[in-house]
Amino acid sequence: MKSIHISELSNICATRKRAQEASSRLQPYLKSGVVEIDLDSVEILSTSFLDELILQLMKADSIEKVIFKCSTSIIEDKLARILGIRDAKAYYRFRNGRIHEITPKPLEPLKATFVATKPASGRQRSKASANIK
Repeated sequence: MKSIHISELSNICATRKRAQEASSRLQPYLKSGVVEIDLDSVEILSTSFLDELILQLMKADSIEKVIFKCSTSIIEDKLARILGIRDAKAYYRFRNGRIHEITPKPLEPLKATFVATKPASGRQRSKASANIK
């Protein structure tokens, strides 16, 4: 199994366009078999980037040839939400080294939050802080 760091596919992992480019760079590696993509040590790894990468892999029928690797559960959670939306499955290698299927999370609607009073704007807070001194 070939292991590749995400920065070899894209030096900026923040946009859908970058994910499309990364997917194109990944295709030659996938021709030779399963590829592990290491997502650690990336300054920005946006949900949009991951979503587009997964979408491109699905279009190429290659999603099951990829194992995502990362040491934080935050990335696994992002992947789970994306897989829930896309109705797809993918695999993940966590810190313990074991490979497991990512359990897709169902899309949950946002819940409205109501506050009894309107929060003070930045300018009002500054004046209030100045009066305290």
